[in-house]
Amino acid sequence: GGMPGYTEKMAGREVHLATRRWTHATAWTADDESDVTPEHIVTETMNSMSTMKMEKKKLTVQFSKSLGWEKFVAAAAKRESKKLAMPEAEAIQALMECFEAKGLKLLLAKIEQEVEASQDAQQQAADNALATVAAAAANRSMIAGGSYTAKLTCSLRHQAAFLGFGPDHLARLFDVTDMEHDETWVEKKKHFGRTGCLPSLGSRSAYVAMKAKQEQEPWVKDNVTGLQCRTCLGDDAVLQWVEDHVGGSNIILLGAGFDTRVHRLDLPVTAQLWEVDARGTQQEKLKLLDASGVRLPNRERVNYLAVDFQQESWMQRLLTSGLNAALPSLLIWEGVTMYLPEELVEQNLKTVAEEFSAPTAVYFDYIHPDRMRADGDLLKSFGEPWLFGATAEELVILLARVGLQVLDHLSTHECSQRYMPVSAVGESLGIGSPLKSLVIAGNHMCQHVLPQSAQPHNDDGSHNR
Repeated sequence: GGMPGYTEKMAGREVHLATRRWTHATAWTADDESDVTPEHIVTETMNSMSTMKMEKKKLTVQFSKSLGWEKFVAAAAKRESKKLAMPEAEAIQALMECFEAKGLKLLLAKIEQEVEASQDAQQQAADNALATVAAAAANRSMIAGGSYTAKLTCSLRHQAAFLGFGPDHLARLFDVTDMEHDETWVEKKKHFGRTGCLPSLGSRSAYVAMKAKQEQEPWVKDNVTGLQCRTCLGDDAVLQWVEDHVGGSNIILLGAGFDTRVHRLDLPVTAQLWEVDARGTQQEKLKLLDASGVRLPNRERVNYLAVDFQQESWMQRLLTSGLNAALPSLLIWEGVTMYLPEELVEQNLKTVAEEFSAPTAVYFDYIHPDRMRADGDLLKSFGEPWLFGATAEELVILLARVGLQVLDHLSTHECSQRYMPVSAVGESLGIGSPLKSLVIAGNHMCQHVLPQSAQPHNDDGSHNR
């Protein structure tokens, strides 16, 4: 309700206000209103595929092999379908037919030949073996090269930074697309600068169509906005936490993926920094960081732990690696809950509630069961199926059951008002979902961190203790 949440103060920082004031002088022009057709989208997609860098072509070939042709074209159609002002099923159908007609299969075969020619046969065989293993593996992030979805989110964060409003200026180190030097992207950035239309939406008519679709399907949002909100809220939680605990704290990235905040944020030397992840993803990340030659603040301060989340307790590993559980700890657990069975989600939250002896909080995101039903098949085809979803009410009950209290509980729509740029008429350029999906929850020692007015009240108006 109207109670200030944990991150509200940080959200008023100048950096966010500056992002939001980043308005567009020009209104939409008739040119930008023109309806996007399936032909237009397919032509653009195939053009950009033909001009991709070799690294990106390799990934595309690997991806198409692990999915198979049918699923590959369906995934491409689903990804682009939101740009069309028609029901999703129709849009996907139209795009698939158009991809077929315009010869996507031939283009893919041609790209595959280029990739093969660019590598010697030996390397190719190794890659094929890897793709086969990757396709079969349920827990993909244990394999060298890491999680596919972790890479996808990285490229969305890169997009937001490249367009001028996202904070993750290091995401480019992990993205195969070099947007600064990619003509298509430079063009998209100009278009965005002129119209305020996000490339992930494509056109004003797609923006309007998605807004309308939200009436029936409230979980719908554009991905760049979703990621921008998740990243900025997490950043604010970390900054608020280290400010509240100047004497010392732990910042623990659990399932860190390609998260860069320990290098981006200005963190006091009293903050102990931990990154816990599956070996495959973590090795890939460190390899890319080192290869980049970029000097990263805090690099020497980070404790990297590779953990097999299925087989061992991350808490035990942290403790045996020297974590001081008597320091106030904040865990960042982004983009993980949906890939775990409910009992594991609950077990991890219980660990946060019970195994630290100082104020401890966890920031995580979760998805709504309706969204699981709508988009679950696509994720399954990536080999990283969604397993857990909850409504806001169910989630609050789950937190109470394990002994955590809500410090903040927000939707990407609420967050887009904080963290996304706005048009000259004050309309957010991104589309967030009104369903709550981002939460910060604290153990019983977290009472002090909430602003006085936000402390939970009993019905008679007195404070809980």
